[in-house]
Amino acid sequence: MINKGAGLISILMMVGCSSQPLDLATIDFDQPADKYLKGVSYTTKTDQKGHWIVKHNGDDVALALKDDGEKVVDYVFMDESNTKQLTYSGMKINALIGVDIVTYNDKVSYERIRIINTQTSELASYLKQKLGEPTEIISDETMDIGTKDILFKSFPKNVKETKDEFGNNVIDYPQNTFWIKGELIYQLTLEPVNNVVNNTLNIISKKAFRDKIIVGYHNPDKHPILSKYLN
Repeated sequence: MINKGAGLISILMMVGCSSQPLDLATIDFDQPADKYLKGVSYTTKTDQKGHWIVKHNGDDVALALKDDGEKVVDYVFMDESNTKQLTYSGMKINALIGVDIVTYNDKVSYERIRIINTQTSELASYLKQKLGEPTEIISDETMDIGTKDILFKSFPKNVKETKDEFGNNVIDYPQNTFWIKGELIYQLTLEPVNNVVNNTLNIISKKAFRDKIIVGYHNPDKHPILSKYLN
């Protein structure tokens, strides 16, 4: 449960504004955010007052914002009208899920990107070419054999076809792949569904992670995978 509290978040809508193309792969997290976001149309703009903290009340656990003066703005891009201007290295954005960009003290500090599922293997190949060998891979199994070719094409060295204890064919594949590059963390998540493989790419700065700016990355000291990379 997330307790945002009255008055903590304000949402502004941008309607009918002209927009300009933006390749999300070109965003430099060290540059002013306006260099990339000025003139780009969005669905919602949220002013987030502070960082996330975990609050305990008996057996209940909730997230709440604590305002220590952080300047955080969350931009959401959804629907074709606001995603058609965006690409990721030329790849098309999934308009239904869209894109989330968070700025922290006037710099882009987080991107959540979903590419159309017909380009999942292209996204994986691009990231491997750009970032090199993954820092860590967390694997999972799927019985959805219809996605075998896509998974093998995405990670040919990391996908294996095996049998489970009942003799059924299963695919062992990289469910979450991490690259740690300087002050950035890249996380590619694959989700086989029927005959397609959905994807989600999260990119977060270590500073935003340490400072608990992003939900899902709000407990850096206890993150089961990434905490060891923040030293």
